[in-house]
Amino acid sequence: MDQYFARMASVRASGDMPSRIRFMLQDVEDMRENKWEPRRVAKEMTPKTIGQIRKEFPHTRVRTLSADVDSVINCR
Repeated sequence: MDQYFARMASVRASGDMPSRIRFMLQDVEDMRENKWEPRRVAKEMTPKTIGQIRKEFPHTRVRTLSADVDSVINCR
């Protein structure tokens, strides 16, 4: 098994592979080092609701496309 991971590390380090494949190999190596535990908990990977985002960032004002269009039209 160690031979497979040594080969994966050498392939990843060579730079001949696309970056997506290199990062996938790195993720597998990282999971093996962490005793096959994923980096993130499944709960963290679920999308947030609009309400949760607004609670986290109450001071941020979201600009809309229509507001941008109105500002461009009014500048003429």
